[in-house]
Amino acid sequence: MNLLLVRHTRPLIASGRCYGRLDVPLAATGASDVEAAIGRLKPVARIYASPARRCQALAAALGARDGVPVTTTAALEELDFGAWEGEAWERIERAAIDAWAADPWGYAPGGGETLATLWARVAAFAADLPRDDGRVAVVSHHGPLRVLLLQLLGRPWQEFFNHQLDFGAAFELELPAGAGARLVTAVAATGTAPH
Repeated sequence: MNLLLVRHTRPLIASGRCYGRLDVPLAATGASDVEAAIGRLKPVARIYASPARRCQALAAALGARDGVPVTTTAALEELDFGAWEGEAWERIERAAIDAWAADPWGYAPGGGETLATLWARVAAFAADLPRDDGRVAVVSHHGPLRVLLLQLLGRPWQEFFNHQLDFGAAFELELPAGAGARLVTAVAATGTAPH
């Protein structure tokens, strides 16, 4: 099985604002962004998506293109930033941001969710993924997709911040019938695979 880890396209929110569970719509260019993103993706046999509107738009368009339904799961929601949601990063207390930076695994930003909790719910989702023939798309957010990438590659959580995925971009992994995974390529938002 091949797995496409696809990040939603650009949302409609001011730069410099914290958002995770905040259900923001797509940017004004959303329709063309989604069309461009799915134009770079290979056909899929199944689609899993976060319930957020910004993920559902891309997942629905991909499903319509390939004639497959979208399975929506809360396991793919972005990290919950609690009271920080929608706030400008510069207005969040510096000591709180420093506490999160010092312990990203165990600190719940804004009283929301820890990275450990995100890791556990994504692991439960990954454990249920069928490993058969076909290509599967997972349309989600930066946080869950980076966690899923690390888990499938057998990498530690400490590498969480090492992997970046632009809006509308994707990682493609090959998952053999047994265990393990291999990164096949990264589909850049510009349509080219980075070296």
